[in-house]
Amino acid sequence: MINDWFDSYSLQARIAPALLSLFPVFLLMYIKFPQLHTTMTWLFSLTLTFGILTLFAHYVRSRGKALESSLKKKWGGPLTTIFLLNQNGELDSQTHQRYLDYFSAKIPNWQLNEDRTASYDSAVRWLLEKTREKERFNLIFKENISYGFRRNCLGMKPLGLGIALICLVLWIVDVCVLAPHWSDVEPQQWAGFGVTLLLLACWLFLVRETWVREAADAYAKALLGSIDTMS
Repeated sequence: MINDWFDSYSLQARIAPALLSLFPVFLLMYIKFPQLHTTMTWLFSLTLTFGILTLFAHYVRSRGKALESSLKKKWGGPLTTIFLLNQNGELDSQTHQRYLDYFSAKIPNWQLNEDRTASYDSAVRWLLEKTREKERFNLIFKENISYGFRRNCLGMKPLGLGIALICLVLWIVDVCVLAPHWSDVEPQQWAGFGVTLLLLACWLFLVRETWVREAADAYAKALLGSIDTMS
């Protein structure tokens, strides 16, 4: 059903981080209140119907975009442009020259000016427009989804971390305080505790700037690599 409401990019890059942030709450409610299963399904359908999930997806996107702006400043600009500037030898000389020759031949009135960053930014914008066909440039599309997912997860990290921490505390109280004996703790309670702890660890140690940078590098390389398929 959810596939009818969102395209593949929105599902994987925006909705997935949103649901990942809220997952500990869903898991806690599902295990501790089985009588609410039907109600939860109804509420989820209602959420879709009234566009609340769409609103949350836009919130996730805005968080990711705000983070992206600060990351670009920290990195020195968009990574595709940084690769083309080639100040640290990101590209070998022959590949770099091949990209320049391609831009000069294909982009009307394009030339490498004194402001090299502006020239490369313009070329990258042109390249983005030429590679929007998902079927033909499937690798770029997949790498863009991967980057969008990781960037948005990092943008949602404070919320996701806070929710996971609160739910973990509730599981600790449920398992260690409310249960009279260890033998009284049911397997699904241990499962809820373990999954929430694992998710908390992921927010803490996996969702970091280096994780986003890795995906951004792969996306930039895939975008520039498309030049060889179009030459």
